[in-house]
Amino acid sequence: MPVEDINTKAWKVYGQRQLARAYIPPIPDQLAWAPWEGVGPGAEVLGDITGRRVLDMGSGAGHHAIRLVQAHGARVTGIELSPSQHERAVTGHADVQGVQFVQGDVAEYLAGAEPFDAAYAIGTLGFFRGACSCRSSRKGCSARCRRTLPPRWSVGRSGPVQSGTGVCGSGSSAEEPAQQAA
Repeated sequence: MPVEDINTKAWKVYGQRQLARAYIPPIPDQLAWAPWEGVGPGAEVLGDITGRRVLDMGSGAGHHAIRLVQAHGARVTGIELSPSQHERAVTGHADVQGVQFVQGDVAEYLAGAEPFDAAYAIGTLGFFRGACSCRSSRKGCSARCRRTLPPRWSVGRSGPVQSGTGVCGSGSSAEEPAQQAA
């Protein structure tokens, strides 16, 4: 079985168990880039996102997206491959204005999406398949994905162990090269 299928199955089972427990994570005080409290930057790494379109790739139960909506006034779209994780987000945050949760593949979604002002992925980039893996920089994305990601897409690490975290902020020019976050 391909690793992508194993990952998809694992997140489906995890989400089903969390749904059965009726567990929705609390809205964090800041973006949690790693399992350890206080590791990594806050939402400021995305730039001024007030009223801006932000993409949460691998949004899970949606708690980070809700944080950006409530604390920063962003308009967030969370894309999640796992149907059960998507269900957790939708059922747990149905009453929140300014957020949309989509169930599907990131690359497929980005192929038809309007451009975003900022985007982030917390611990999920290593699991994206195909054309939009974006593992090293925005330049690594396919043309169909590049048009939807902001000009300054970068992939970084949130700590000495945690990888697969990506951030890109608004307010940079299209000519600015992708930066590697440390």
